[in-house]
Amino acid sequence: MTFNIKAFDAFRNAKLQGDDAIANIGKDNAVTQKGTYHGKLGAIFRVSSTKAANNAARTELLRSLGDAFGLEGIGRNAKGVTTFSKDFMDKLEKLLGSEFKREDFRIAADGTVSSGKPLTQRRISAILKQATLVGKGEYDYDTYKTKLAYVKAQIAALKVNSTEDYIKTAAVKHFEKVAKLMEFAETELPNMIEENWEYDPKKPEGPDNPKYVLNKKLPNDHTQVPLDGISTVSSYIQDKYGELFHIQENILAGDKNIAHLEDLKDPQAQITEYLTRTIQTFVMTSIDLFIDAEKAGKDKEFMSMLSGTWPCIEGKTTGLTEYRLQNIPMDDAAPVATHDKDQPLNQCIGREIAAIVKTNPNVEKWEDVAAQVKKNLIGVIRPIDLPEKHVTQADDGEELVEYKFKPLLGSTGKPVIRAITEADIDALGEAVMETILNG
Repeated sequence: MTFNIKAFDAFRNAKLQGDDAIANIGKDNAVTQKGTYHGKLGAIFRVSSTKAANNAARTELLRSLGDAFGLEGIGRNAKGVTTFSKDFMDKLEKLLGSEFKREDFRIAADGTVSSGKPLTQRRISAILKQATLVGKGEYDYDTYKTKLAYVKAQIAALKVNSTEDYIKTAAVKHFEKVAKLMEFAETELPNMIEENWEYDPKKPEGPDNPKYVLNKKLPNDHTQVPLDGISTVSSYIQDKYGELFHIQENILAGDKNIAHLEDLKDPQAQITEYLTRTIQTFVMTSIDLFIDAEKAGKDKEFMSMLSGTWPCIEGKTTGLTEYRLQNIPMDDAAPVATHDKDQPLNQCIGREIAAIVKTNPNVEKWEDVAAQVKKNLIGVIRPIDLPEKHVTQADDGEELVEYKFKPLLGSTGKPVIRAITEADIDALGEAVMETILNG
């Protein structure tokens, strides 16, 4: 199930004054305030124009929810009014549970919202919070801050007996780690490595003339040191945050067993991107898995698993993912194409492309299908792999390009299995499309 938090921007950014503020849809579908809810007695004085405005607000909220979750079943009647199918409402109710309060929308026989009830900030907040908790998509800092607050509250409220104290302690420590790394990735990481403004390209690069510097932000000491190796970054993060990242072993995705600074074409961008991706995957996997385990009635079992020992963040993410695959049912909303959890990403992309081509034979290039493939696959857990380009020459001198795909290996040497990101698909898309078109 893909999830686009930006579909809620109109409601998230609305300037409604208080929980009882009533939402109204203004120019360009902007959400504005129109009065304040005064309880059920207000229904006696509610005129038809007010009911129509309330229905418009509820219609826009449903449409936003449909866009956020990529649901089908939104249409228009003969008068041009937005309609919603029974299947659409069934899926939303299943996703959002009791917070949805389906009866408050009262969908008429023609699919239009007909309740006339005002939509308050309180109801908007409750529905958007639940949508945020169950939605899975690309990483968004604010979204996962909301989810993390929920997870922490649930752990704090969980009643455990004396023999279960350790699982609550393990869960608290784990999600403190999650919070710490979220803040690091959001605030410090983007500028942790910088180009050295004093670097002289005419002189040999070295400790006295480094091309890049590492900004160390320690509690009582902010210093800048030469970036003389990838291990300089790993050591700094471990010293400050107590977390180990196997950057050297994983940054080139198996091209070399151990990467060195000179192997990187752009150390600043590559190290930052690797750490960002690794942290975001760890955060998403941890938080979403807790919510799914709780929903499956396995919250204590999951928290008990957190007391295990993994040497690094990459290993922790792999352990969490393996637990999910073995213990937590997959989301009912599977991708359109047929593929299972054991198929590597290149094959999943291939099947998605095949499903699209079946309905649209005019597809000719990756750009024609990229958006739909991403919509169907981002957030789904699969084995991640990478393309290898092989170029040979035919007898007539023409270059023949062939792609082979190899698994992405983690620090333990095992294939990486985790939630698919947009970057994963971008790395494979062209190669998969080329292989399908040209064999």
